[in-house]
Amino acid sequence: MTATRSATSSPDDGTGLLAELIGGTREDDEQLRVLHRAITEALELPADVHVVGEPLTLVGVEYAGNPRRGLVARCRR
Repeated sequence: MTATRSATSSPDDGTGLLAELIGGTREDDEQLRVLHRAITEALELPADVHVVGEPLTLVGVEYAGNPRRGLVARCRR
């Protein structure tokens, strides 16, 4: 789960931001903690989202410290 900055990525595809956020981390757990912190600080919840084309409301993003499970988005219809 290591992100690197690609010369072919466009500035608005998120690759550069992701690389900037987790670039100094090595372990999956550390990367997920940094990403979770960035998401929770940047988003004002609840937020309207679309998942597989279905409109939902994002009510929370959680990370319980298990890298195999990853981040969990809590949504409602």
